[in-house]
Amino acid sequence: MKDTGERLIPEGHTQSLTYGEHLSRYSAVLELVKDKVVIDIASGAGYGTNLIASKAKHVTGVDYSKEAIEYASNLYKSKNLKFVQGNASNLPFEDNIFDVVVSLETIEHLEDPEKFVIEVKRVLKPEGIFIVSTPNDDEYIEGNEFHLHEFCLKDLEKLVNKYFINSEFYYQGSYFATGLYSKDIFKSGHTWTGPITKTFGQNLSKAIYFQVVASDIRTPKLLEPTVVADVWSAKDDIIRDKERQIDRKKLVKIAEDAEAVAKELQEANRRLSKQLAEIHESKAWKFFEKVRDTIGKPREQ
Repeated sequence: MKDTGERLIPEGHTQSLTYGEHLSRYSAVLELVKDKVVIDIASGAGYGTNLIASKAKHVTGVDYSKEAIEYASNLYKSKNLKFVQGNASNLPFEDNIFDVVVSLETIEHLEDPEKFVIEVKRVLKPEGIFIVSTPNDDEYIEGNEFHLHEFCLKDLEKLVNKYFINSEFYYQGSYFATGLYSKDIFKSGHTWTGPITKTFGQNLSKAIYFQVVASDIRTPKLLEPTVVADVWSAKDDIIRDKERQIDRKKLVKIAEDAEAVAKELQEANRRLSKQLAEIHESKAWKFFEKVRDTIGKPREQ
């Protein structure tokens, strides 16, 4: 499947910060989907749906892209997992059949987010749980061509709370971190639970992403805190910052060059206009006009 940037494909991204962000959001929901019938809307490449399948009774991944469905179906083949092509705002399922609806980084891609939430309510059991995440419009980097509607905290609260009695909001950030490990853990991947020290506080509006658990019953808690770490923690962030700085410098240089060219063209146009005016006022031009008028007159018979 071609990597267009619309959906994350883990191949080639497993040591990227973006992959870590996505993986942490899926990892956080695992206790809530345990032994449940789940739908993952906008399942994309299927890696998150497959992770849900490790805990769920059954999970259905839905994506509008036929290519994405074929890609995920060929890659992940658990017995309690299937992928179906469908529209997030017009799902091909009966009413009230899912215990949990998961839809991470989807709502901002849709033309009508409210219609989507209404459709979620339709397929969700009355006591079901809706888990949704989206970037924070106030903090997220601008310019994603696939984002049609972006949400600040207040906008997301308003939409979710309009259709669900209870909601619990979670806030995601990405940080530099340091760790001290034994040689075996240092050399390999390792799932670890233990004390995590966050040395500073932040305003909730400064989160990069929001993740919400919503329900008409009491909302259960996500696995908290959910931290995914890898060698990209510092290195790739520094590289990305450097790349952004280089890109900004290039854009500034292009803008400066364009402005300089525009000024040169304006000056050239001014000079030409002046020269043309001088020509029109010259004796030679007036003589030329007199000759032209004389030649142009019809001869008398």
